[in-house]
Amino acid sequence: MLGCATTPIPMKNKNESTQDVQAAVGSVVSSIRGDKVRVKYCPVCGKHYSANVEACAKDGTKLLELEE
Repeated sequence: MLGCATTPIPMKNKNESTQDVQAAVGSVVSSIRGDKVRVKYCPVCGKHYSANVEACAKDGTKLLELEE
């Protein structure tokens, strides 16, 4: 029988997953209400977050507001 090598799938840390969920919920609620969606981003890694998140879950950098 041939063996199958598997590569583990990297899991996000709990803090990053929680912030991803909060960002998604914030975006959906804003869309439903018709609000202008404010977005922040990490100047180091480029990841986008909702306006209520203050620091990047990946590297801890303070987020900047994305200008539209």
